[in-house]
Amino acid sequence: MDGLNGATGDIEFGIGTLAATPPAISSQPSSITLVEGDSAYPQVTVTGSYPFQYQWFHDNVAVAHANNATIAIFRAKTSDTGSYHVVVSNSWGTATSIAVTVTVNRIPGPVITAQPANRTVEVGQAASFTVSATGTGSLGYQWLFNGTALSGATGATLQLLKVQTGDAGLYTASVSDSTGSTTSNAAQLWVVPATSRPTFTTHPISQSVAPGANVVLSVATTGYPSVTLQWLHNDVPVAGATGTSYSLNNVQPSDAGSYVVNASNILGTTTSNVATLTVQSQAVPPPPAPAGGGGGGAPSLWFCTVLSVLVAIRRLRRPHGSSLSSHG
Repeated sequence: MDGLNGATGDIEFGIGTLAATPPAISSQPSSITLVEGDSAYPQVTVTGSYPFQYQWFHDNVAVAHANNATIAIFRAKTSDTGSYHVVVSNSWGTATSIAVTVTVNRIPGPVITAQPANRTVEVGQAASFTVSATGTGSLGYQWLFNGTALSGATGATLQLLKVQTGDAGLYTASVSDSTGSTTSNAAQLWVVPATSRPTFTTHPISQSVAPGANVVLSVATTGYPSVTLQWLHNDVPVAGATGTSYSLNNVQPSDAGSYVVNASNILGTTTSNVATLTVQSQAVPPPPAPAGGGGGGAPSLWFCTVLSVLVAIRRLRRPHGSSLSSHG
């Protein structure tokens, strides 16, 4: 190597080594007692050379995805009860923690195995809710509606007959045994109007109008589920005409014809009465009355001509010198 100002000499390199040590568990996990639904996080503290790999075991079976210094027992179940330990390793060795016991006790009271389900029924129909549970000794039941106990509703099944809109709401079951009680999830009851085909309470009305007039045709319907409408002109659907009324502005002869409405829901289609739209033709003035011939009218040319001829004949037959005023 070139030295400063051409100096030369020997260079010594020192190579140090890192101490490579296997893992050692300096803080062991602890045994835990839980109640169903509680959570716990057993953990260890490790010394040694990084990096470390972790694997937790539950009753000597590897727990999937449990690969950290802490294992999460989240919302514990009775099936989580058992022995837990962890194996820690690095490139130079392994270390195994002590086995600790996790105990998960059942909450006092029955265990509900089947929750009541939501229901949707029509007015006047029946509805029922059922709950299933296991417990210690005989089980007792009490159904509640929106949190208030229902008189006589003390079986595993709640039966409602001829439901009305006021019956809509939340239903729960309180189940008890010798150790306590448990309340089920809430089940929702929806009460809907009785299913019915579309029916017209108002039909469109026939009209006769002059050209250029504005016309409104209207209907009213009932039915459940909700009704959809379609207007037709001469049996041809009118684009966009899907409301309870149909307006025609500045009508022309081409607008004349028959109009109906199809009302539909899942039960079928009902057609309204036919409304006929008549567009009148332009008014034509009447022909002039013939001249004369009528009482009080001016004398006709034919009448005047005949009268003149009769006067001339009379003059020719009259004696000479007689007066027109004499009796004839």
